[in-house]
Amino acid sequence: MLKQGLRFAVVGIANSLMHAAVAVFAHQIGGFNAVESNICGFIIAFLFSFIMNTYWSFERKPSGQFFIRFLTVNLMALTYILVVSALSDNMNWTPITGIMLVVLVLPLISFLTHKYWTYAD
Repeated sequence: MLKQGLRFAVVGIANSLMHAAVAVFAHQIGGFNAVESNICGFIIAFLFSFIMNTYWSFERKPSGQFFIRFLTVNLMALTYILVVSALSDNMNWTPITGIMLVVLVLPLISFLTHKYWTYAD
């Protein structure tokens, strides 16, 4: 599990860098606005993440079932981000508190959900 977790972390870091690079490229070269640029970054990074985590982190072959589950986990992650962010605002926490609850907790939840559900044998 340690090997998978480390690989998952490497893919996550690369994924974040890819999202940023694509978004900046879309904005600077494509002339897209911030929303459009981030949508481009998200789509490319999501597909990269699915492919790399499927083949490398969890050593599986892609399938429609894995893709739907991977998408579901990512949508659940987005929901978690929105709930924690809203809670942070409504509870008058400092912004860093909400951000840290996402940055520190979500990768672990995502990894475990992918390990035991998305790519379950």
